[in-house]
Amino acid sequence: MFLKRYFILALLLFQLSCGKSADTPAETKIPQRIVSLAPSLTEMLSYIGEGDRLAGVTTFCDYPPEVTNLPKVGGLSDFDIESVVSLKPDLVLAAWSGNPKDKVERLESLGIKVMVFSENTAADILSNISILAGVFGKDPTLYLDPLKARFAGVVQNDIPPTALVVISIKPIFSVSTQTFIGDILRLAGYENSVKSPVAYPMLSDELLASLDPDYIFAADDFKGEQAYFDTLIHSLKLKSKVYYIDTDILSRPGPRIADILETLAGIAETEAEK
Repeated sequence: MFLKRYFILALLLFQLSCGKSADTPAETKIPQRIVSLAPSLTEMLSYIGEGDRLAGVTTFCDYPPEVTNLPKVGGLSDFDIESVVSLKPDLVLAAWSGNPKDKVERLESLGIKVMVFSENTAADILSNISILAGVFGKDPTLYLDPLKARFAGVVQNDIPPTALVVISIKPIFSVSTQTFIGDILRLAGYENSVKSPVAYPMLSDELLASLDPDYIFAADDFKGEQAYFDTLIHSLKLKSKVYYIDTDILSRPGPRIADILETLAGIAETEAEK
């Protein structure tokens, strides 16, 4: 039987009120030229209607589509400091999960203002949206309330099915509860089968067989490897139902977390009704 779990929203609101992943700027000057060093932050800026202030992004930033036309400063861990400086930003957005601390500190030493965000939980993501809205003097509730409403609409099974998320197939890498994907898995009503202290553990075939979760959610961008993975699951005689999920929404801790939450929760609900 499925029940509405509105306490999830209450928990998120409590976590959101307890801490933020970046400090809200004290000054009121609104930045005009922004460089984003993470796809998730690029999406957030666009989500709150400030995407036109972007002066540069990473090579991984491809949503919304119009950001692909912006100057590129490199990747996440290997962004080029000189390229960032050349764009003359008055604000750089960075993420602890992908941007090296030493390179971020180098930007700061050059007098560039940097805001660095944590992205480990759903509460972090909501907090980040709130902080960014505040940077531009906007009411955060305009952007948070629609997401919270979708979170509140998620239903869960009384007995959580087991599941794991596969973000790489050759070799197999999964996610633990210490990641935002693991947190979304929990909020969608699943018990994560991966109990590793490592955020992104590698799974051997033997370990995968021993876990044998009810569901396996795999990123769908490994097109040439899906047949291999399906064969592996069959050869290991797993009972797991395998679903391939849009990599963009599965892997990015941005405003589309409601999409992945609804997708994962909907799968369990549909299966339970069969």
